[in-house]
Amino acid sequence: MFRSLCIILLISCFLAGSACQPGPSEEDRARQEKLEKQNNELMNKISAREEAERREREKRKALEDNPDRFIETGTYKATNKGIINDYAKVTDIKFTNNSDYNVTRIKGEITYLNTSGDIIATSPFSASGQLLSGETSWLKVKANEVSGKSKKAKITVTSVRILN
Repeated sequence: MFRSLCIILLISCFLAGSACQPGPSEEDRARQEKLEKQNNELMNKISAREEAERREREKRKALEDNPDRFIETGTYKATNKGIINDYAKVTDIKFTNNSDYNVTRIKGEITYLNTSGDIIATSPFSASGQLLSGETSWLKVKANEVSGKSKKAKITVTSVRILN
């Protein structure tokens, strides 16, 4: 009877397949858990790196699209000359770079104003040199001379080239 019971048990295990086979050992389970943990950690690192790269692209694009938000213009130096007619020309501008990037090829527009704040003329400008991240510096600018006596100017940065 015991023998026939064993034969029945063997036949049922054979027919059931892996149900009667021993499961993975503790070592195999521990190894599998370790691999899964390493895989999850790697996936988290990849996701974090992709997120950091996306944020970096967004910051660069924001600076390229709206440089005036990050590159502040402060005081400026101008020449005003003329005996019969008055002429004005901005020669230097004090810039502050509030972005995380070093920039060069700063370009923009100077709006010359008279003493009552009326617009006399506008002129494009380009600054020579580079402006490091967090730096405030005077840069020489090339701008057109405009006709009229200007006491004030509004300076707008319209484009920059990011160096890093």
